[in-house]
Amino acid sequence: ALNQLVEQIPLPLLFMRTVMLAIGAFPALVDFVMEIMSRLVSKQVLT
Repeated sequence: ALNQLVEQIPLPLLFMRTVMLAIGAFPALVDFVMEIMSRLVSKQVLT
């Protein structure tokens, strides 16, 4: 689901909230989320 949100333009308003909730519920997702964040930065979505 997070992979699909990342591809939406513009990024959904509550994307970061969804990410924080996902990490809180599933701490093993941290590496996956870091990869997603890296992709967003390279697309200059978060800058």
